[in-house]
Amino acid sequence: MFKRNFSVLWVKVSVVRSAARAVFRWFANLRIAVRVALGFVAVLVLTGGVAFVGWNALQTYAHQVAVTEQANAITRELNGIRHQEAAYRASEDRKLVAEITGGLDGLSRSIGVLKDTLVRPEERTMAEDMLAKVEAYRSALQSYDGVLSRKADTRKALDEASAEMEKAVEAAVEALGAKVQTMREEDASIRGKAAEGQDAALKEAALKSSQELARVQEAFESANRMASGLSRLIVDDHRYFRAGSTVPITAVRTRIIGALDLVNAFSESADGLGFDETSQKAEAAIMKYMQNFNAVEGNTSIGRLAGEGMKTAAADLDASVAEIRNAIAAEMVAQKGWAEQMLAVGAAAALLMGSLMAFLIGRGISRPVGAMTSAMERLASGDLTVEVPARDRGDEIGQMSRAVQVFKENGKERARMREEQEELR
Repeated sequence: MFKRNFSVLWVKVSVVRSAARAVFRWFANLRIAVRVALGFVAVLVLTGGVAFVGWNALQTYAHQVAVTEQANAITRELNGIRHQEAAYRASEDRKLVAEITGGLDGLSRSIGVLKDTLVRPEERTMAEDMLAKVEAYRSALQSYDGVLSRKADTRKALDEASAEMEKAVEAAVEALGAKVQTMREEDASIRGKAAEGQDAALKEAALKSSQELARVQEAFESANRMASGLSRLIVDDHRYFRAGSTVPITAVRTRIIGALDLVNAFSESADGLGFDETSQKAEAAIMKYMQNFNAVEGNTSIGRLAGEGMKTAAADLDASVAEIRNAIAAEMVAQKGWAEQMLAVGAAAALLMGSLMAFLIGRGISRPVGAMTSAMERLASGDLTVEVPARDRGDEIGQMSRAVQVFKENGKERARMREEQEELR
């Protein structure tokens, strides 16, 4: 196996050597002016190649700088949108949605321009992924805004239920307060009359009046407790929904249940006192409040999820922008290294080719000229046996050699003629 491989390699080397010799012979037979011209053209081509590589590298670098600036501009646009998003989520001001949507439209256009500028397929794929994530961000924004819209509607209904609840309780407190005042005056009058005489009927009426007054006072106190519980509920409601959830949801629900218990306690204490309608209104109002509270809380929870989805979509988009920016930066570094290598290789190749051409041209001229000079000196000294070199060359040196050969032949002919003349004498 080794011998066969070596034989194949040796055949290949022999073929290359034969081809090189043929090229050198062909080159040696060219006229000197042609050889010089070919050398100049070869060096010129290599120099032009080096210049083209440098120009192409500069063009590519300038293109990548422009692409990097576009990516940085997209990052600045996205940061502006993120700031608007943070303000929107903090204030829940739906007017900011139009500004954020406009920013996303501009961001999509910028990414589209960047995509058209990019050349590498993988980078264009990144740009397409960025456009998809912009749409995902837009969808999350619309979802969040829809939740806020529903939350605003349910919040309005909750405020209305709270107002109805306050109104019903205030009416109960006011009515019972007036009744307590009236019954106190009546009770004082009846007890005064009973104290003046010994009428058993008056004393029984006084006792009944006192008992009735006690019931009304108890109902009045129950109404005040109901009003106090409602006030604490409204305070916790405000702290939960409007002050950044500074109280847990369980505390608010406990307040609602406690307020409902107070309404039931009021209904029991006011039973038979003519306040059934008032207690029913209060109970209906707090039940309506509870229903709307659950709706608002549900939309708030959904809003939090939608907000997290929006943050995630924005973070994904930000990561995509950073990815393509890093890819472009890495490509710039690689392109710079490639350009430096190509310039170095091109310069070395131009130097090597110039040196080789100079060597070949110089060697192809100096050696045969030296041999020709030696032959001409010997001919000039009368040595007609000297061998005139390079007669088979096709360049100017071959022409000179053949001309010298003519001189040599003429010299030999003259020598022969002189010898014949001397023999005739």
